[in-house]
Amino acid sequence: MAEPLHYGFGKGCDFAKKSCKEYIQLRKNAGQSMSPYCDFEGYYHIERLSCLPDYKASAFCDLYKHQSVIDAIFQV
Repeated sequence: MAEPLHYGFGKGCDFAKKSCKEYIQLRKNAGQSMSPYCDFEGYYHIERLSCLPDYKASAFCDLYKHQSVIDAIFQV
């Protein structure tokens, strides 16, 4: 039996049809939460710890600034 997919549930068409970058920008511009994405930059911090939507594990969110150019195939 298949398990329900919780990731993105109830986030709407923008979440399903746009890139994560577009979704984040739209939500930020509207002053809304960009969950399940984030835009924290830096290293692991305990205040960035949260639960996954299924409450089976914890997660944290961090972004890193690369010191060199990333190959185009890996860019969004």
